[in-house]
Amino acid sequence: MLKSFFMTEAVEDKLGIFGIGPGSIAAVALAFIIATTLFYLFCMFWFIPKFVLAFGFTFSLHLMTILLILTALIPEKDNKIKAHAIVAYGFAFCMMLLLVFIAISSHISFIARIFSGVTVGLMALCWYLAFLSPNKTKIRSHYLIFQYSYVILFFLSILIATYIR
Repeated sequence: MLKSFFMTEAVEDKLGIFGIGPGSIAAVALAFIIATTLFYLFCMFWFIPKFVLAFGFTFSLHLMTILLILTALIPEKDNKIKAHAIVAYGFAFCMMLLLVFIAISSHISFIARIFSGVTVGLMALCWYLAFLSPNKTKIRSHYLIFQYSYVILFFLSILIATYIR
């Protein structure tokens, strides 16, 4: 059976992979929304003022936060798979934009800017592999690895920008 590119194994397996039942989907969405809100508050009240980031960063953060919340609220099933995918890809693109603004900021350490720049390159590679690669069908079967790597690299870039001077 072919797996849909937009369905995770976790949802297909009634979230059994992570040890939570299907009744917990609302709880997971709520936790996701709470984490997103905390990240937004961190950026708005500490990260942006501390590093004097451009308006583009702030705008991309607002857009990313809205898209993240919509990603959590729109289920990944039935006729809503396409809508979920659109907002999820929009949020992923905004993540890349945020790192571009970090990479070009003069108020952030050189190491953090280099790491953010390399991360943007790796994210662009993920976009290429998922949509433009001649082997995209084969590569898409491993998309969870790309998805997790993408998110981990984003937050690692934020942490490096925050803690390395």
